[in-house]
Amino acid sequence: MSEHHVVSIEVDDQEALVNALEEMGYKSEVHANNSGSVRGYMGRGETAKCSVIVRKESTHFYGDLGFERTSDNKFKMHIDSMDQRKFKTNQLKQLHAKHKIKNHIKAHAGKYSFASEKVDEQGKIHIKLRVRR
Repeated sequence: MSEHHVVSIEVDDQEALVNALEEMGYKSEVHANNSGSVRGYMGRGETAKCSVIVRKESTHFYGDLGFERTSDNKFKMHIDSMDQRKFKTNQLKQLHAKHKIKNHIKAHAGKYSFASEKVDEQGKIHIKLRVRR
């Protein structure tokens, strides 16, 4: 039986979240102040209001995937239980961290520069930076 799950994830940067989802192959919609409606299993009913939504029509999921901004400025993931088994939450967290670092480097271009990126055998991402003097 399918049911809606809310998952706490360590994601707090919306731009990095959208970039991570894109890198994973998902097209997302961005809505202001959790104004987007997430639909449940097979598009039935509204299950949540979210700021970032991946529609089931653009994925292999049973329902929409939503990310709700919380009062502490982090995101909670809304996902169908059938999709939670397939969705790579750890990969999303790693890619979010990578894009958050890259955004920080862009914002401080005079101080840092990107040197290299490597993914090891366990799938962990290693990034090297240069400090400009």
